[in-house]
Amino acid sequence: MNVKRPLGVTLLSFVCYLASCGLLVLCVNGIFAFVTRVGLPLIEFREEPGRYLVALLAIIIFFSCLLVLAGIEFIAGLDLWRLRARGRSLALASMTLLVAFGSVLLLVTLTEQSGTQEKIVAGTMCVLGLVGLLYLRLPKVKGSFVSTVASAP
Repeated sequence: MNVKRPLGVTLLSFVCYLASCGLLVLCVNGIFAFVTRVGLPLIEFREEPGRYLVALLAIIIFFSCLLVLAGIEFIAGLDLWRLRARGRSLALASMTLLVAFGSVLLLVTLTEQSGTQEKIVAGTMCVLGLVGLLYLRLPKVKGSFVSTVASAP
């Protein structure tokens, strides 16, 4: 099959790659910051072993989810580049999460005394997510993707 890749799909593919790299960097920096400066040093294991273990478990779960999301973003970018239907589905799911997270962040920044930078980031997340969702649902773009489901013999 020799289908020309739409420019928007190429851009979304690069966005997914960049998002996966950004999530990976965020995860590594977050783990380093939590272990060295923010979380675990503030809780003494000898004084509060229960709280220490709960905090450690919560951090392991949180950063594991970030790593899984980074992997999903990378696979979505790869499959978008190859025009696979799975990549489109993963990108739609990640764009939905982006809109949801951006909306919550936007609500929080609008109700609190937050800086302009946080409001711009939240608004950009919402706009990028909505544009990506709408673009991937266009019939012409949807028709560019190949389903990898094997047909029955």
